[in-house]
Amino acid sequence: MDRRFPLIKSTPNLPVHSARTIKNSKDNLIEKSPLRLGGANAVKGSRIFTVSSHPSHYQNGPRLPPIISPYEAPAFIPIIHDPLAKLQANRRTVSNLISPQEPNNVVIKYYLKFKTGSIMGIPKEQNQDSYIIQSPLLASKAQHFFAVCDGHGPEGHTVSRLIKTTIIPILEKKLLRFGGIDALKFAVDETCQKVLHSRFDCSFSGSTFVGVLIIGDILWCANIGDSKAVIGSSINNSCVPIELTKDHKPTRKDEVDRIIMHGGRIASHEQGGPLRIWFKDQNIPGLAMTRSVGDKASRLIGLISDPEIVERKLISTDKFIIIASDGLWEFVTPRDAVEMVHNSMMMGKSESVCERLIRESVTRWNANSISVKRICD
Repeated sequence: MDRRFPLIKSTPNLPVHSARTIKNSKDNLIEKSPLRLGGANAVKGSRIFTVSSHPSHYQNGPRLPPIISPYEAPAFIPIIHDPLAKLQANRRTVSNLISPQEPNNVVIKYYLKFKTGSIMGIPKEQNQDSYIIQSPLLASKAQHFFAVCDGHGPEGHTVSRLIKTTIIPILEKKLLRFGGIDALKFAVDETCQKVLHSRFDCSFSGSTFVGVLIIGDILWCANIGDSKAVIGSSINNSCVPIELTKDHKPTRKDEVDRIIMHGGRIASHEQGGPLRIWFKDQNIPGLAMTRSVGDKASRLIGLISDPEIVERKLISTDKFIIIASDGLWEFVTPRDAVEMVHNSMMMGKSESVCERLIRESVTRWNANSISVKRICD
């Protein structure tokens, strides 16, 4: 979704509650997650739904969720023979570098779906979303990586695709040396640097990023921007959402403080519209987020690409994960999305759940457009 708007004649300045200086430390920008849970139970019968729908674009042992993402593609379960099985026992292999014993696999299925959006009914030439699925990861059946990138700006599609082609080789290399959370952070940081130093112009183009790394029953989620990852957890015959991410928007005080400290300003481009970040004396860039991959020019006013990372030990009530761009979340709440997935699973229709989520977001988007027209009339 393109969050960058053309130049406008004037932009009203909105009051900002605080302009105090904050500590310029990455550690201070990564909040300790309330999701860091223990749990003796193993995850059973879970799925990863990597959903990246964009209406305006778009075994044995414990088990985990499915993933929903854009793109027309059938559900599939990769069957891969372990190429490390014939290596000598004393050789440094992927499995014994990460743990002395192969962890239990928790991911049993994943599904994805994609829809390219339109502007005023005219289909977009470029779909700026990308999805990433690497399952298994490093030839280990207990390791998986899933991500969604939502590009914006003239080269948004280039940014999201560069992330897709770059991050997996880096992540696999880092996993040979570091634990899950450090490997993920280093991989995301290095990928962001590659985007900033690429040959194409990313001054006013960028992408969100939300990635989920799973090793055994431990999950790490890294987020930059306003895409989202949500776990569906079963409680008393119902399913409730557990959000793994917090949006990086100009509605968060800690994010606003950083933008103001760097000389930016926060304002909406129209009355009642979302808050955006701008240069102090210019009506650019108009981004509705405070962190992204790329967007080189916005670095001058405090936009950063530091990921917020949370860790969670998956437990038996964690049934699935939905990963999607804001094209879904802008119109479908996490609770509604989780309920739709849960109901589809109860009816044995997991394969069609991505299509249902996208269809629902498009329906609500169209209804919202109609309501706006009636108000204007």
